[in-house]
Amino acid sequence: MRNLEQYRTLRKALEILAEKTPEEIQNMIDLIAKGSMEDVIIEEVTKYFKVSLEELKRRSRKREIVEPRQIAMYLLIRNTKLTRKQVANMFNKECHSTVIHAINAVENNMFYEDTRRKVEDIQKRVDFMMMNKSETV
Repeated sequence: MRNLEQYRTLRKALEILAEKTPEEIQNMIDLIAKGSMEDVIIEEVTKYFKVSLEELKRRSRKREIVEPRQIAMYLLIRNTKLTRKQVANMFNKECHSTVIHAINAVENNMFYEDTRRKVEDIQKRVDFMMMNKSETV
């Protein structure tokens, strides 16, 4: 049964590709290679705070890890259709309530110029990267 579903999916994909020009196909490949919104958010947060994804996934409570992890969770919820549970799983967290806490923490700290600037800077970087990706398609 599973092979039949895979066959049908592959056949449909080939039908779609048959209607595309080589340039359109290359643009599709480039878009996939550049990653999704989730990938861009994670990449921009890790670059901004100079931390690795592995560090964000650890159980650390150090401020230099907690703050970027919370901001990443906040931006993922605000910019994607991921559920809180899916975002929690991205960071090896067991419960979606961790994401709720992160969102509340970031929103409460947005009253401080430092936090607001960080979130806005990262959001601008994400928007810029996604805009550049869409122009190539």
